[in-house]
Parts: sequence; structure tokens; C-alpha cells
Amino acid sequence: MISLTKMLREKQSGFTLIELLIVVIIIAVLAAIAIPIYMNVRSRAQVAAAMEELRNVGQALEIYYVDNDTYAAGTDWTTMSATLEDDAYMSNVPPDDPWGNAYAFSGGAITYSLTSLGSDGVAGGTSYAADIVYSDGAFIPPVVSP
Repeated sequence: MISLTKMLREKQSGFTLIELLIVVIIIAVLAAIAIPIYMNVRSRAQVAAAMEELRNVGQALEIYYVDNDTYAAGTDWTTMSATLEDDAYMSNVPPDDPWGNAYAFSGGAITYSLTSLGSDGVAGGTSYAADIVYSDGAFIPPVVSP
């Protein structure tokens, strides 16, 4: 009995190095799986946000057209957004897309085009870096659907 009590007192508690390494490896594997999934979901959400903003501005332009028989013509996004805001067709026209790049506008009396350059901020691109173009009430392919 004395030897059993002595053995229990001498036994140390804690984790071995192997157990700690296994836990660290499991955490690393889970992180390697979760981070790309999170980045994909985030990119899809940004594309959906840009599409929704362009659709809202396009609808405001359509309402402006019905009232004035012309689109809010201008040479750039700032002029067009000022026209929509001043005439109360939209309370706040977003100046930048979800990636922080400026939206682009081109239009005239009977047509318009609203553009986001995508995640890379450069014309062209593929996948989430592709341009998102909303022209005359419809999206122009290629658009990566969210």
C-alpha cells in the first residue's frame, strides 16, 4: 500500500510533447480548410453587394428617364450621382464599390452603362476580378453570380 501511495505522488500530470504536437497539427489542418472557404464567401458577398448597388443606381436612372425622357447624362459617376441626389431620385449614390475602387459611368440621352472593375480594380479579369457591368437595365456577361 505504501508503494502505491508513493507512486501516485511521484506521477506527474500534464501533456506530453507528442500530444501537444498532434493538437497543433489538427488546428493547422482545420485552419487550412477554413481560411479559403471564408475568403470565397467574402468574395461572393462583395460581388453581390456591387451588383445590388449597380442595380439600385440603374433603377434610379430608369425612374429619372421616365420623368425626363432622358438619362441623367454626364461624363462621369460624380456628375451622374449629383444629378440623381439633387433631384431626389436616390438619397445616397455610393461612390466606391465594395473593394474601394471608384464606380464608372458612361451614358447619354438614351443609354447608360455602370461599371465596377471587380476585385483587382483593372479592366477585364476573370472570376471575382471580372468587371461587373450594368447597362440599360441588365447585367452584361461575364458576371460571377454570388
